[in-house]
Amino acid sequence: MFELSKKYYEQYLVKEISFQEHRRKRIKALFGDHLSNEAADQLFNDYLTLYTRNWTSFEDVIPCLNHLKDLGCRLGIISNGDNLQQIEKLEKLHIQDYFECIITSSEVGVAKPNETIFLEASKIANVNIKECYYVGDQLETDTIGSNFAGMIGIWLNRKQVKRTNCDVKEIHHLLELDSIFHRKIT
Repeated sequence: MFELSKKYYEQYLVKEISFQEHRRKRIKALFGDHLSNEAADQLFNDYLTLYTRNWTSFEDVIPCLNHLKDLGCRLGIISNGDNLQQIEKLEKLHIQDYFECIITSSEVGVAKPNETIFLEASKIANVNIKECYYVGDQLETDTIGSNFAGMIGIWLNRKQVKRTNCDVKEIHHLLELDSIFHRKIT
């Protein structure tokens, strides 16, 4: 489903298809073109209900966010997701108040790893891009993309996937950020 999401979401971002069409195309690619639009809409809504019901955060998220807040760090989010869905997710997880800004591909019109979304985020935050850290779990999309744009990208490699010939900062747990910031995160 991830690859289908990426394929059709990119078509939506460049305005080749509507947001609703992107959802329908994902479902029809998965279950077959024989589905009516109404059946595809219903299947996607069923999927979305299950997806949102299962949103949870890792055990290290709240302690890390609390510590970063105590340190005075300004936090934001850059997501390839839909803006309203990202806000809904943050509210459900009770972490929306930690973030000053939420930058989404649905609002900017380009998706990570395109450098434009990272540049726009630093502009909105009014921070020099070279002073921005970006922590993400996708090596290519998040870490390499943010590095290319000028940020300090950090790969949150929770699954400890072996990487190939790329020199990036890597952590396996959010509490390891202390090794990068040289401050203890408890």
